[in-house]
Amino acid sequence: MAHDDRPSDAAGPGFRVGWFRIRATFADQWLSYLSVVLLVGLIGGIAMASVAAARRTQSSFSTFIASTNPSDLTIAGFPNGLTPAYSPALTQKIRSFPNVTKVESVVEPFAYPLGHVA
Repeated sequence: MAHDDRPSDAAGPGFRVGWFRIRATFADQWLSYLSVVLLVGLIGGIAMASVAAARRTQSSFSTFIASTNPSDLTIAGFPNGLTPAYSPALTQKIRSFPNVTKVESVVEPFAYPLGHVA
């Protein structure tokens, strides 16, 4: 007995009409169908690659911090608004605290380009 690939009547007349339309137009439209399938696949691949890259980027900062010896505390102050608050006495006092392994002082230039409105 030959296999009948027609949908059963239980699916309803709408399904039978749709099945007929697909069979009748598939030969003319197969390139369009293939284009849609390839486009959906390409967009899905790009989305999955983006998620993988985002996960890799998310974990890179904690890996970087673990591989270096970053500072735990930064103190910046400009008490009079013009000069940095560099104090050798404060640096020495912080150095004397327990569990402090290293203290560094940095004095950065305080300058603005001419015409800058603060």
